[in-house]
Formats: sequence, structure tokens, C-alpha cells
Amino acid sequence: MDVGKCTHDSIAKYFNMIGDKPTRDQIKKVFTTVFEQELENYSLNHFRRRIDTICKNFISFEYDRLKHWSVYRPTLVEEKLSTDVYVTRVDFYSRPQKTLIDWKTGNMRDLSDNSLRQGKVMDIVLRHHKYPVEKILFVALFPNRVFEVPKIGNGFVENERLKMVENIKLNYFPKRGRYCQNCDVVLDCALEDSNLWLM
Repeated sequence: MDVGKCTHDSIAKYFNMIGDKPTRDQIKKVFTTVFEQELENYSLNHFRRRIDTICKNFISFEYDRLKHWSVYRPTLVEEKLSTDVYVTRVDFYSRPQKTLIDWKTGNMRDLSDNSLRQGKVMDIVLRHHKYPVEKILFVALFPNRVFEVPKIGNGFVENERLKMVENIKLNYFPKRGRYCQNCDVVLDCALEDSNLWLM
């Protein structure tokens, strides 16, 4: 979790510092400097290889984005938005590109049902606030992969929400994962298949 928080905080600070038309050298220098400064707030030495990989892959992604996007800097960064039903945190949104980016620092290898739910909730919330969305990207910084969330109707996430409401009313929170014996949390875990404890 600390690796994820450190990375998200570093990216937010980076976009607050970087100019509208940075060079490749500026992208690398500013992000590396911000990331190293942010790391001082955490004890993450045993994650150094992962952190270096995440840093390198973010810079590489930004080099590519610089070449292909008409406007470099985002419209929203780490912005909490909500409707009367849904709440989300937007990592990165560009109005000119009508694109949402969610940074992932774990071992994301594919789009799970949890990813589809998250993507659709972010889509609903952004549209509610008059931010058009044509593309949702999950950028997995550790494995260096980009996943585009397919278009999904509102019915999918609404059915999922109603199932959750029903489970809460019934106090039904099954524990199925192989690591459940290590955890005091009763809720079903979205990380049960991610090998989170196997570094």
C-alpha cells in the first residue's frame, strides 16, 4: 500500500510541477526528483527494485504520451468526485483527450471484474460532472502494461451495486481467499488472486 501511495503522491506532485510542453529530459528529471523526495517519507528499501521499475515505466509512458497527445498536462489529478450513489478518486483525466487514466502499482495482469466495476463507476461519476469520457486506461506501472476498459452499459455496475447492498443487508461477507486466515477483515478481498504476499 505504501508503494502505491508513494507513487500516486509522486505523480500528483509531478503534474503540479511540470510545464505544458516538457522535454523528455524535463520529464525524467522532474519525476525522478519528485519520486526520490517522496520516498524519504516511507521505509521502502526492500521494495527498491519494484520502485525503480515503476519509476522507469512511468517515465517511459509519459515519453509516449508526450509524442501522441495534443495537450500534455491533465485537467484533473487525484480528484475526489461523487454522485449521490458513487464515489471515486480520479488519478488523471484529460478533457481534450476525453481520457481517464488510473495508475496501478501492483501486479495487474488483466482486466478483472473488479477493474470493470471500477472503470464503469469512474465513467459514471465523470459524466455526472460533465467530463466526457471516450477512453479509460488502467496503466499497470510494475508489469508495464496498459489496459483499455471496454465500453460497458450502466446496468452492469448497477446490478453489482444492488448485489452489494443485498449482501450488506444479509450480513453476508464470505471469506474465500487462501490468505483469509491472515486477515481480520470480514469483507471479500479483491486481492485474493494477486499473490500480494509473495514478492
